[in-house]
Amino acid sequence: MDPYRSPPEETAHVEPQLDRLPVWVRFAPLRAGWIVVTPTALRFEPRAGRARTVPIAAGVEALRLSLALGADVKFRRGAISTAETVESWSRIVASAPYQQPLRAAPHRGILARAYGHSFAGGVHEDRSFVPIIDGDHLVVIEAAPSYDACFDRPPPNRWPDRSGRLLGRALAWLARDELAHALARVRATSRAGACRVFTRDEVGARPSYSVDTRKFELLGSNARDAIALEPNQSELAMLDRWVAGDQVR
Repeated sequence: MDPYRSPPEETAHVEPQLDRLPVWVRFAPLRAGWIVVTPTALRFEPRAGRARTVPIAAGVEALRLSLALGADVKFRRGAISTAETVESWSRIVASAPYQQPLRAAPHRGILARAYGHSFAGGVHEDRSFVPIIDGDHLVVIEAAPSYDACFDRPPPNRWPDRSGRLLGRALAWLARDELAHALARVRATSRAGACRVFTRDEVGARPSYSVDTRKFELLGSNARDAIALEPNQSELAMLDRWVAGDQVR
């Protein structure tokens, strides 16, 4: 043994950044900073000044935001506040699936935005869905009724944030086996229409259309199963690669 040889440096464990949420100036649509969510902590990163960190179980209140700032701010009716999203994250990280090792990077095959659709009324943003590529199928689960099954917990009074955005982001960090277990629980417990499955051919044949400046991809052939995807450019490219035969994980 070489007594002068330096021991190898230990690589510090870095927790995944599960989410990054805005903190707004109260009474004005100006972003004052971000709350970063990890499995154990919340970190407030202001646009000016020093960042500070608290345990996630302590909640937003422990960050002691200025009275001029509001994690509870909503600038439009029906919006979800940062505080509500953080509260749902605190329940998610305490769930059984999140006690297992998480992925080093989020799963690529989960789309962020999908909504209910009826051929008479178009897109219904009050019903959000999470599309997940699972082997040769695209599984689409309705967000609001799926939280309890996905995270294997008894129903709370109500999840403060039950959006498709949060559910998709939370599921994306699960290891492959845990994600499969979550989808199996949703399939076993979901009511009619809350879990829908599309083949590669069905996804490949989807029509596209625009509403103002927004572009949607339509899955399903009738109001019972129709879903309006709103993919960004990278998600659209990923979907097209998958339809062409690529394996997405």
